[in-house]
Amino acid sequence: MVNEGMAFTLQLACAFAIRELALDSRFVPSASMEPTFMPGDYFLLEKVSVRWRPPLRGEVICFHSSLPSGQKQCMVKRVVAVGGDEVRVHRGKLLVNGEPQVEPYVRAPWRDSMEARVVPERHLFVLGDNRERSWDSRAWGCVAARDVLGRPLGTVWPPRRACAAAAYATDDASMRLAHTIDAWPKPVWPKPAWPRAAWQQLTPRLAKARARLAGDPTAPRWSSLRGLRMADQSSSLAAAH
Repeated sequence: MVNEGMAFTLQLACAFAIRELALDSRFVPSASMEPTFMPGDYFLLEKVSVRWRPPLRGEVICFHSSLPSGQKQCMVKRVVAVGGDEVRVHRGKLLVNGEPQVEPYVRAPWRDSMEARVVPERHLFVLGDNRERSWDSRAWGCVAARDVLGRPLGTVWPPRRACAAAAYATDDASMRLAHTIDAWPKPVWPKPAWPRAAWQQLTPRLAKARARLAGDPTAPRWSSLRGLRMADQSSSLAAAH
């Protein structure tokens, strides 16, 4: 019992360490990152690489955001500018260091504008892909690099959306990882065959029961499957005798 208890404790500690330091799953509660993440999605969060490589422009990150109330809230957004960049929005067009940005991941055209801001060093300017419904750096400012938790590897739930999008990353190593995961076989959920098989077995019994009831007005009206089985058994016994 002692050895089993120690083994269970060790397994629990290992699982906790992996979740805290390496891999975790997160829930998407809002539509701010559509279509990259949909409300109700769960994604796999990788926490290791941010320890030696800071996030790049175009990457999706998960981080702790400080609310005006002083509370910490976990958010997922896309990095559009890093420390030292000048970021501006003019009639829905994002400009970084004066250069218009190509953003194929943005859900729909938007007409917002924002005065130029310079991102402080060791900070990130983040926006949601669904700009019209995102609460992001336009409202509460930049994210400190120390508050970044990790990078999403891909959606793991629901199964129909399980994938790893290469758009999550911009550097070569992360792109290779994302393309590798994209190449994994997608789950195929077969339709169950038992309803059709059950109906095929039941149909002859129903036909026999209808014929029996039509030929004998005094025969009982079976109102359940159990009654049909009993009727079949009775007719089989009568035929045997």
